[in-house]
Amino acid sequence: MTPKNTVAAVGCLLALLGGCGSGAEPDSKPTSTSPSTSGTALPAALPHRPRELRVDGIHSCDLLPKAQWAAFSIVGATKEPPEDDIPENCRFDVSSDSYTYDVTVYADQGVSLTVKGKPRIFTRLADVGGFAATVTDPPLATASHCLVQLDVAEKQHVDVAITGSEYEQEVREGGCEKVIAMAGIVLNTLQTLRR
Repeated sequence: MTPKNTVAAVGCLLALLGGCGSGAEPDSKPTSTSPSTSGTALPAALPHRPRELRVDGIHSCDLLPKAQWAAFSIVGATKEPPEDDIPENCRFDVSSDSYTYDVTVYADQGVSLTVKGKPRIFTRLADVGGFAATVTDPPLATASHCLVQLDVAEKQHVDVAITGSEYEQEVREGGCEKVIAMAGIVLNTLQTLRR
């Protein structure tokens, strides 16, 4: 399975499970509700964002500065072309070659708290630098990923995810927390680019 197909497969799995997510600033502790298996812990709408951080014209690879790569064991980045309903994204490879981080900019789609009219499952709200985010972290037996979705502007969001065959080991070592920390860096970078 190609890396792009892996992302698409994870997306399909999320649709089936009804989940999606996002995170917190590297130096702050995210606040969140408890994970929900029924979706009932999520509100009907996301909290108000402090300001609009439009992602028009921003490429996903520009949102994680190379100076931050070592903290995540990243050794390289690849611009992935659009495929199916996934826009062009950036795949960050790590030294172990058993999992990847993905950052994807959605310039035409906001964060949704539902899938096909039903509440998302295995998802909680988090605060990332004052911006609302959803964090989807299904049980290890269900999926091999963690997905954070940052609500950055009206009808726009940024996904930060970890996927791969060895993700289960990464979870034991704080994999989802790493994704939340990365989402905080992505948000800080976007704020700097939009000043």
